[in-house]
Amino acid sequence: MDIITRESLMQDQAMRDLLQFLKLYKRNTEANDIFELVSYIEGMEMKLDQAIGELSTIREQLSELQELSNRRPLKEALTDISTKMEESCENMKQQIFTIKQEVKNKASEIVEGIKEKGEAALHKMSEFLGIKERLHGVKKSIEGNIEKADHAMDLIQTTGRHVRKAVNHMHNAGRIIAGKEETAQKEQGKVSAEGVIKAPWAVSKALYTTMNKRVDACVEKLEQLGERVAERGEEKAKEYVDSAVFQASADMNITADEFFNSEAFEVFMEINKGLACNERVLHPTAKTNPIAVR
Repeated sequence: MDIITRESLMQDQAMRDLLQFLKLYKRNTEANDIFELVSYIEGMEMKLDQAIGELSTIREQLSELQELSNRRPLKEALTDISTKMEESCENMKQQIFTIKQEVKNKASEIVEGIKEKGEAALHKMSEFLGIKERLHGVKKSIEGNIEKADHAMDLIQTTGRHVRKAVNHMHNAGRIIAGKEETAQKEQGKVSAEGVIKAPWAVSKALYTTMNKRVDACVEKLEQLGERVAERGEEKAKEYVDSAVFQASADMNITADEFFNSEAFEVFMEINKGLACNERVLHPTAKTNPIAVR
């Protein structure tokens, strides 16, 4: 596997600055969303590291598996499955690394925007949703490895059942030759060979299942963050219009209703159509010289 250094997102300066700005602007809900998003991503990465560790255990176990004729096909099948899972883990590791880089880059971009335009630049937090597709890619890989782990455990169980049946058949053949009655197949003991072989595969499945839940939580948190940013944008737009109407009423010495029915309102709407909040013209009668809303 290629070596990818794992660095905490919370140690990234831009991420820390973004959280500080969010608290400064009293946007604690969005700050919590970002913090939880980062926690889910890093938790997912940690579980992947543990799953890779379990694959090492599986490889060691397979190397020690007795080369009996009735076990050789099982060993070959499990080796093939573990190799494919390892390739999938390598792919997921790269995907998560890319996701973290994109989160860092977006945080840096937003922070620079805040320094230039103030709170209005926080509308770009909705662009964190750009990592959603990559998260879906990770989820697909995780679910593929869960299926592989299930398949491996089914093979182990089926092979174990066939081996026990064969051993019991040979035992009874000897008893028949000796003139004794056949005996029923003994129940499996508390600790069986197949149980030992299955153990690391079961652990791997549990880790992938936890990872899958982390991915779902990330997607949900991204969607919540996008909704909150949109709602805050609508609130800011309303505040902006209210401020503009008040200013127009004072400057033009007319009521709010009169302003809405005036030509100035039509000019105001035309100028601001399609512009971001920080680009809009605050004075509704002005056609140039936009004033940034901070």
